[in-house]
Amino acid sequence: EYTAVKVVQAENLAVTACDESNLTAAWTAPADAQVESWSVRCYNDAGYDETLTTGELTATFTGIDSTTAHTVEVTAQGMTVCATSANGLLTPSRACTYSPCA
Repeated sequence: EYTAVKVVQAENLAVTACDESNLTAAWTAPADAQVESWSVRCYNDAGYDETLTTGELTATFTGIDSTTAHTVEVTAQGMTVCATSANGLLTPSRACTYSPCA
């Protein structure tokens, strides 16, 4: 037995600040969704991989290498499994990849 769940995705995800060792990402929540917390993951191909949980619409990662591109993924609480629809796969995460900020 399955229960239908609305997929909630972060909107307008962007890197709002970046310096030589810190990166801040921000996003908005859908107007019709109440999200208690967000899981925010920042990673790169060089091995940096950190996940934060926050109730805010922003997250700051420390210890990044500003000369390397990073990917930031934001997932609403409870949206850990991909769902399928008639049109294909719905992913609950919103991601953005950005170039080095140095």
